[in-house]
Parts: sequence; structure tokens; C-alpha cells
Amino acid sequence: MRPGTKLLGFLLALMAGCAASEGLAGSNWARDHVRQREAAVLGRARGLAGGARMQLPDIAFIVGGVQAQPGRWPFQAGLLLASESNNYRALFCAGSVIDEEFVLTAAHCTDFLRARELHVLTGTQSLADGGTRHEVSRIRIHPQFYGSTFDFDVALIQLKTKITDVKPRQMAHVITPDQESIFARPGTTSFVTGWGDTGTSFPKTLREVSVPIVSRDRCNSARSYDGEVTSRMLCAGLREGGKDSCQGDSGGPLVVMNKFGRLQMQAGIVSWGTGCALPNLYGVYARLAVLEKWVSAKMAALRASAASASACETSGDGASSPACRRAAKDEAEREVAAYLDAISRAVTPSQARDAAAAQRAWSVSVSGICAFEVALSGQPGREDCLAREARKRADALAGELSGLSN
Repeated sequence: MRPGTKLLGFLLALMAGCAASEGLAGSNWARDHVRQREAAVLGRARGLAGGARMQLPDIAFIVGGVQAQPGRWPFQAGLLLASESNNYRALFCAGSVIDEEFVLTAAHCTDFLRARELHVLTGTQSLADGGTRHEVSRIRIHPQFYGSTFDFDVALIQLKTKITDVKPRQMAHVITPDQESIFARPGTTSFVTGWGDTGTSFPKTLREVSVPIVSRDRCNSARSYDGEVTSRMLCAGLREGGKDSCQGDSGGPLVVMNKFGRLQMQAGIVSWGTGCALPNLYGVYARLAVLEKWVSAKMAALRASAASASACETSGDGASSPACRRAAKDEAEREVAAYLDAISRAVTPSQARDAAAAQRAWSVSVSGICAFEVALSGQPGREDCLAREARKRADALAGELSGLSN
């Protein structure tokens, strides 16, 4: 059989399994959409090589996880369709509470939704009772998220109401590059949680699975994903298979133990991967150590621009209204300020190198600032604006990074 025929069969089997599992928890168009996107990314990754990698996994059954003890994962969050009042039927992805008004999740779980279509469940490990449903104020996707490969697969959700059923000391903490080198090295045991498909039903009680972190070199080997795993991705699982993140939901947390022995340092976000069936095919996660600067800058920007965002919402004139354009420009400018602040606080060469990633993300914000400036003024001048902002950024970068490489 030709490789292309095998790939087509693989995708059809995977999507059929997803559709069958949909019926286990009732109709849920968002879950169906997410699963089909994951099938496409997985099929693309597996279709780049032949041989054993083209075998079809038994996707209907997931093994290796256990029911989580009550209260063990207080930062767990569920993404729900706002149109469905039953939490069990509404769930389609997961997330993690990282702040009293912010939840972290995967970009591929949210980039097709408007804020009013989404609710977030916090403060419970059960889909049957307890917890709080929050309405969503804003959804922000990483500007470099690529839907064909799930690169930069991270998103931030800002809630309309503050989270009171998860205390600050119980929230997940986004790992930094320095912490990753100590607490999330290859071989480190990590935990993934979620209400994932068990093969016969979607459980109403949260489940967990422990898996070791795997080096990117091994995950990118010809026997595994053959170069498809980027530096913004993290792999975890067993070489022999049998345990993986398919036990949980997309967008959910992968956590490791911090220096105090607590399991609340989040190193990854459930993204994609075969897992749970074949050896050498690990779960793939968004790697937060290289994405945390965007997370922190975007949180600061959203928090600081709340007033202008509220003015946009109450105007009722849509995204093209002057109030909403001002709000978007305000958010972009606040994000620039947050990046510059992060750079100014860099004290080591490794932190200085991270500034390059911040600069790339900043350039996206600069383009946005100039687009909004031109739109608001109604006059040409985008190129002048870009040149002016670029000079400002270059001067700031040179000033803040001088001496850090010594």
C-alpha cells in the first residue's frame, strides 16, 4: 500500500474514533472541531515518514491513568461551551488557573471562538457538581501560532469575574527557562490531568497520569516524529508506550515538582501527539519555558488595558469602532512596555538571549500599534510609524542589554 493511502486510512480512522467518542458525552461541536484539527496535525507529522510509523494506533482506548484524589489539582480548569448549561456535555478542552483572572490553555482550543461563546469552569475536579462557571472577557492567541503544526500553541483567557475558589498559593506557576533546566530536564517525572476519553466514556471526575519528560532529540528521531517537534514544544511519555497525555484534555497542564516539593510548576500545555498506543510516539506539549515571556507580557497588557477594553465593550459598535480601535492600540502599547520591562530586569546572559524571542513578538505588536495609529488618525503614515517605533525599540534594547553578555 502506498504511504499516501496509509495516511488517508490513518486520518479516517482517527476522525471516526473522535466522532464515535463525541457520542459518549453528547453532541459538542467545539470538541469535534478540536479533535479533527488534532487529527490533521498528527497525520501531517506521521505522514512524513513510512515504515512502522504508519501503523494505525487504537485511538479509542486510553490506558495508564488513575482518578485524581480530591483537591490534588486545584488549578485545573475546564473550557465549556457557553450555550450548554451542563458542564459534562459542555466540556471540550482544559486549562490551568495561573492568576485570579487568567486561565492558560492551548491556542488550538480557542482560536476559533469568540469570548461570548466560551465559559471557564474553576474550583472543582468534578464535572457533575461544584465549581464556578466564569464568563470570558478576552481571548488572546500567541501571534506566531501556526494551525498546521500547532507551533506556539498557547493562549490566554481573561475572565470577567475574579477566581475566588482557587487561592493564589494553589494556582499553577508558569515555568521559566532557568527553572526548566533544573526541574524539567529529560527523565523528570511530570503529571498531566484532565477529563479525557477513557474509551467507554468521558469521566466526570478528574484523572491524572504520570509520564517522564523526553528529550527533543529522541522525540524528533526517525522512529518518532522525525523532526516535526520544534523548540517551542516539549515531549513526555514512555518509550514502550502505554501512558500519555491523551489521558487528559487538550489545553490542560503538564506539571512538575517545584523546589518546595509541590506539583504546581507548569512546564507544558497538552497540544498533540499519538501516545497511548505505540512505542516511541510521545505526547507533545507547548513548551512554556520559551513562551512564558509572552504569557507574562500579555497578562500585564490585558490587565493594564482593562479600562479601554471596557469602553470598547460598552460602546456596542463592534471591533471597528473608534473605542475598540483605541482599546486594541492601548493593549499593544502596554505589551511593548511589558517586554521592555522584562528586558530591563534581565541579569544573566541566558536571560539576555531570551530577549531575542521577546523582540520578535514585540515586532508583531509594533505592526499592530502602527495599524491602529493610522486607522485612528485616518491619515497615511504607517511606514513612518514603523520606522519611529523600530528606532525606539532598538535604542531601548541596546541600552538594556549593554553589559549583559560580559
